[in-house]
Amino acid sequence: MAIILFAISLFGIMSALRMLIHFRSRALISSQHLTKIGTGSCALIIGVLFFCARDLICASFALMCVLFVMFFALWFFERRQIDALKKEVPGFLDRWILNMKLGKALSAARTAALQDLNARARSLLEPLFVSQNIPHCVHLILDEKVLPELLELNHSPHSALARLENAREWMRKSDDFRRKSGQAVRQTTIQAVVLLLLLIALAVFTVQRHGWRRNSDLVLASFVLSGLGIFTMRHLARKRRWNI
Repeated sequence: MAIILFAISLFGIMSALRMLIHFRSRALISSQHLTKIGTGSCALIIGVLFFCARDLICASFALMCVLFVMFFALWFFERRQIDALKKEVPGFLDRWILNMKLGKALSAARTAALQDLNARARSLLEPLFVSQNIPHCVHLILDEKVLPELLELNHSPHSALARLENAREWMRKSDDFRRKSGQAVRQTTIQAVVLLLLLIALAVFTVQRHGWRRNSDLVLASFVLSGLGIFTMRHLARKRRWNI
């Protein structure tokens, strides 16, 4: 049993390290936040396994919960950083358009606009204009309709200003749409969180009242089905495309 518990703890720590390496390679979360989250998660994994050493099923379930919380924390910090960087793009396009209207060339106006960005936003945008082999794919801080417009500027410099203005206008309409739909999204999120909290409270009550061994399959099945429902809902929401 001690060997199995050691294997579970090793699996948990290695999984935590792999998540840290993955998010570190994206260079969006600061090293300070990564260190705090990684240290706290490893300490929590060891503590949880120590208190659940007598029940391997409970230890495994607690380990998965810790890993899920760790992934959510890393995802939250990265998402917040991406949202902050996305707010830099409209100002960048405005400065680029203004510089071109003042008589600067396309590349000179772009370079001057890039200098006003912070280091992380500049490091994400500069490769788009330096490399000639950038695929038309999803970018971290650029919308999918803005990215092709920026990539085509060097091939049609005579219409560069019109393309930039069209991209900026589309971003303005997109921001207005997100603001208007944000209230409905928040209401749906609050409802999902309330239902999840009720499920957790009911699971805790069931385990305390009737024991883990008699109800472990029921509790695990309920969490699996709830997780599957949340994943399906998010997948359908991401797959749906609205016309703006």
